[in-house]
Amino acid sequence: MQYKILLSLFLLLPVLLDAQLLFPGDLNNDGEANHIDLLPLAIAYGQIGPERPGATFDWVPQETFFWELSLPVTGIDLSFVDADGNGILDSLDLDAIPINYDSTQTDAIPAPEPYLLPEIFEVDELPTLILDINQDEVGAGDTIEVNISLNIPDPSVFPLSNPPTALACLITFDPTFINEEAIFYEPDPSADDLMYVAASVSSVDFGRSPNSGTIEFACGGRGEGALRMSRPIGKFKIVIEDMILLEGDPDFMITDQIMINLNEQLIDLQTQTDGLLVSVASDPEKRVDIEGFPNPTRGVIVICPAEFADPSTISVYNETGQRFNLNFVQVNEMCWQVDLTVLPEGIYWMIQEVGGYTQQITVVKQ
Repeated sequence: MQYKILLSLFLLLPVLLDAQLLFPGDLNNDGEANHIDLLPLAIAYGQIGPERPGATFDWVPQETFFWELSLPVTGIDLSFVDADGNGILDSLDLDAIPINYDSTQTDAIPAPEPYLLPEIFEVDELPTLILDINQDEVGAGDTIEVNISLNIPDPSVFPLSNPPTALACLITFDPTFINEEAIFYEPDPSADDLMYVAASVSSVDFGRSPNSGTIEFACGGRGEGALRMSRPIGKFKIVIEDMILLEGDPDFMITDQIMINLNEQLIDLQTQTDGLLVSVASDPEKRVDIEGFPNPTRGVIVICPAEFADPSTISVYNETGQRFNLNFVQVNEMCWQVDLTVLPEGIYWMIQEVGGYTQQITVVKQ
């Protein structure tokens, strides 16, 4: 009997040695699920390894096995990047990040370590991450667009085999000027080759979210050089607070910026941002409220914009910044009807840019 027990232990030992514990969403095993976890996925996108038995997105230690493939510099095993456990590194692995956003852990095996990138890819002319605000001056309750773009002065300095692949940053601002429940991100129409994570106070449930006055942002290609050339990335639609006591500048800034290439090397990245003056009163030439009834509604609502325009240009968002494509039906010369029955209860924003000003309405779905 003793020999049988020893034999069983010897047979089991290789399996135990190959096993490790991960937390879905902490793709770089630094002890936290956040926007930075997109970077390993952008590098290793498309790699294949063994599936994780019984995989879930629950923030609990889950046993998996070494893929014997790792990130080029940090050496993180790619099994950590396979958040959904299906054995394929793809955009589905992103889902675990918002589900477990800002969750922390200390029990992974190997133990979590800070995500440090010591190798630098030197370039003479630095790339620039740009925040461009579509207006110079706005008033209380107005909506602005903050466009994000990347300028690469000389793409030829990046080898085709090692192009810029992903970036991450914090976008900070003075929260006294901004309605943080109404921050919405839209990828640029040309950015269908990018993955992204954009997190603000209202974008993650259960209290797990960035600090007030902060947007945590990351984007990256799918194992390719999607950031090798200058390009637009996306835009935030942001609503100014309704009550402004003193005019001033929300002071949008980019901080903690990181850009990496396919070999997981850092590329120095400079930033450029616009200023914005927020005045106490709204400029009636720039903002008009859309009328809607009934509001609150249990389903159907009729909206009547001040300026009649194609309703397909109306953007509809929920409190977490998710955008919805809804069917608007014309009911008369100035009004449209839309059915919200399929949407869960909550607060929704309908925003439309027409002729240089913003039309908007806040709708309560019961």
